[in-house]
Amino acid sequence: MALTHGVIGWRLGNPSVRLRARVRADQALAMVKARLPGFVRAVEELDKAALLNAYAGKALSDAELEACGLRIAQAERFYVEPKTEEAAE
Repeated sequence: MALTHGVIGWRLGNPSVRLRARVRADQALAMVKARLPGFVRAVEELDKAALLNAYAGKALSDAELEACGLRIAQAERFYVEPKTEEAAE
């Protein structure tokens, strides 16, 4: 609906998988493992948070990370936040 200050309306969202009433996540996972095993994934991935914590706590050195093909990087970004309230006056 087009109004003076803009347009309002409804959009259909993306489909999502949700739990039914009175079904817990662990129960649903067990049932899917038993009936639809092709839809269960087993993911192995780096625990980046643990690596960063160990590096910050000096439990990991740069040499140990380099031996595994890793490095710790940190980016710097420049930004400006204009004061729009003063400009409007």
